Amino acid sequence: MPITTGGFEDLVQLSQDTLYYVGPDFQIGNTSVGSTAQIGFNNTAGEIVLQGVATGNATVSLPVGGGTLLTGVNLSAGTTSQNLTHWVESNSNNVSFGLSGSTITASAQVNLSAGTTSNNLSAATFSNSFNVSFGLNASTLTASANLTGDWFDNVVVAQPNETGSAAMGAISNFTASVSSLFVAPLHGYWIAFPFDLTASTCFFPDVSISGSTATMSIAFTSRWNLGIYTLSGSSLSLLNSASVTFGFAAAATNNSTGYAGGFRYGTFGTANWSSSPVFRYGSRYWMAWQWSSAGALNQTGSMAGDFIFSAGQRSGLLGASNLTATSNGAAPFFGIYTAQTAAMPGSIGSNQLQKTGSQAGFVPHLIMAQNASLTVF
Repeated sequence: MPITTGGFEDLVQLSQDTLYYVGPDFQIGNTSVGSTAQIGFNNTAGEIVLQGVATGNATVSLPVGGGTLLTGVNLSAGTTSQNLTHWVESNSNNVSFGLSGSTITASAQVNLSAGTTSNNLSAATFSNSFNVSFGLNASTLTASANLTGDWFDNVVVAQPNETGSAAMGAISNFTASVSSLFVAPLHGYWIAFPFDLTASTCFFPDVSISGSTATMSIAFTSRWNLGIYTLSGSSLSLLNSASVTFGFAAAATNNSTGYAGGFRYGTFGTANWSSSPVFRYGSRYWMAWQWSSAGALNQTGSMAGDFIFSAGQRSGLLGASNLTATSNGAAPFFGIYTAQTAAMPGSIGSNQLQKTGSQAGFVPHLIMAQNASLTVF
């Protein structure tokens, strides 16, 4: 370190409370003339400031091997690295920087576009709309889309273009099966439910009842029970149930015109169900139904619906011994419950169904309406 020559009064000035050195370098000790150590400071770049604190002493550690007190800090960005004594965080690519005291802050925005609109946003919310629902699971965004409907017809939805023997038909003399429980898919060929729907009004059963003057003038009360099931493991589990009743008091004449004389619907609303009758898009449902009567058992009754399978006895699998059990049929969960019951079972196993009865492959006609304006036709 060069030493500036001159007298003490030329290099050091004294004010009222400060003694300061006016040269570019300041050195204490000189080993070239016998000092055991030397300490030097250089302030020509104006980058180092030493300040005494009146309330205490401070120690500044210098490099052991000599050198400057402060060197550039190495910064790397991408594939570039530089030794710098100062740097600037520049706003770029929708990232903005700030400085609060000794804290550097940063905020980022992402450009989102929807339709013809585009915005730079720091936060975005996906709102449920038009039957599309959003969710967030940790860092995964999920979305599901459901359709909604006003009207569901289980037979028309199942086979809209069928003709002949596969078209909608009817079973006759169902009154001979009082208290028998029949089971079938709600939507014919196991088609998943086509949309979300709340059954504000249900049209079931679709029946025609007739008889002699003697039987049709006797007091009676008939009851239809309907159960909705879902698949749980290897059995059906009861999801919801409803019932509808109709009847007449004794009359001196044939009163069949009040409830028979052609096919008619039984109707009931949401209050008849054991829980809210909500049906979901993509779900699969089965139905169970039964009829019972107190009083006259009307002579003839027909029920509209669709015959899906033949109820003839099947013999099992190729290469195996013949099966003769009545639970051996064309498809699972088509058939007649093996025991008469007054209520909907909580669960039904496929092996609990008799699949060879005359009505075992029949799906009764049912309509559900969510829109109140569609309940009169």
